Amino acid sequence: MNTNRNYKDSIFVKLFSNKKEILELYNAIKGTNYDLETTEINIITLEDVLFMERNNDLCFTIDDKLVMLIEHQNSINKNMPLRFLLYIAREYEKILDNENVYKSKLIEIPKPEFIVLYNGQSKYEKRCKLYLSDAFKVQI
Repeated sequence: MNTNRNYKDSIFVKLFSNKKEILELYNAIKGTNYDLETTEINIITLEDVLFMERNNDLCFTIDDKLVMLIEHQNSINKNMPLRFLLYIAREYEKILDNENVYKSKLIEIPKPEFIVLYNGQSKYEKRCKLYLSDAFKVQI
């Protein structure tokens, strides 16, 4: 049975489109106890805009400390580290004053954290780490 991948993605995005559900998802994944009253959350998910072919499923900051990128996948995709690199660069462009990049003072940026939630048919490890360096043509 073929399913509409965009339909599944849109359900995930819709389900986690508000701060309460985002915080519950993050706490469940990370084993943390953030609460809405004391935690600042900013949703900064990339939207499909003119000339941008890629968008991510879910991105937010928590207390201006983390940039979260969460992708929901129903197929195994070894290119997720590369996709996250492309996403995070666009996210930083959105939240930073790009003129400061050319100045000598160090710009502090939120630490990125990348999570893939997989629910496909193929067997896959419960937890694993994917590395961008695995995609390099010449291995270091």
